[in-house]
Amino acid sequence: MTNSITSFEQLLIAQSSLITCAPDNFEKNWNRLASQALDWFKLDRMCLYQNDKSLGEEITSTDTELKFIGVANKGPHTIDNALLSMDSQGIAGYLKMLHAQVPIHFSAEQLSTQKNGVLTTLYKNGVRWHTILPLKIHGKKWGALSMSRFGEDAQPLNHNQLIQIKLLAEMWAVYWQFSKLSRHLSSKVTPNNAVELLSPRQKEVLSLLATGMTAKECAKALTLSHRTIESHKYLMLNVLNLSSQAALIKFAVQNGLVAHQYQSSISHH
Repeated sequence: MTNSITSFEQLLIAQSSLITCAPDNFEKNWNRLASQALDWFKLDRMCLYQNDKSLGEEITSTDTELKFIGVANKGPHTIDNALLSMDSQGIAGYLKMLHAQVPIHFSAEQLSTQKNGVLTTLYKNGVRWHTILPLKIHGKKWGALSMSRFGEDAQPLNHNQLIQIKLLAEMWAVYWQFSKLSRHLSSKVTPNNAVELLSPRQKEVLSLLATGMTAKECAKALTLSHRTIESHKYLMLNVLNLSSQAALIKFAVQNGLVAHQYQSSISHH
């Protein structure tokens, strides 16, 4: 993909031509953006995280999900599945690192001795260099970019490369903010057609949440994992441009998405 790119300036030009796509296509096109960066900087894995409550000053017991805009991998592997099966304590510790104001670097030796669940999982799956870069827009913390290299010969990016990839990531961040705002303002979603934005499974999950069920109770009722329910909930908040579970429940009630058969059974307990 980057065979014709011989300088970072050319990479920037190629990237800018991709991010002029329609706001609705950002997620799809980010994969191409990230693939170019992976090739140019010889990285194996990269995650772009948006700033939300998980990156807030306070990490609560419920903030245990790795929420990201996108994950780019150079080749297929099992890291993502391994991360999903992790305990919440290890994830919470990593979320605090994503909130750091300065870059955090881990060599192979440092990764091998870490007790943090995410870093241990990365190391067990072949990562030998890992860095977390904080991202800012207009001087305010926006999110973070994490990068990994595999193999025993993995070397860190140099200072100039870190500056360059941070520039790229903050450009992605600015466009992501714009695309999200543009979609919100231009869609003019009404209560009726907003429901159509949800998948059948998401509607099913939401209908149970609206009865007062917890995520664990929904998971049991639908024979899904607790993390799958939490993932659906986060995606629905993003798709509907809502900021809390309370707003999500209100939306469900307003649109008749309440599983009455479960609601009636709960009310008798």
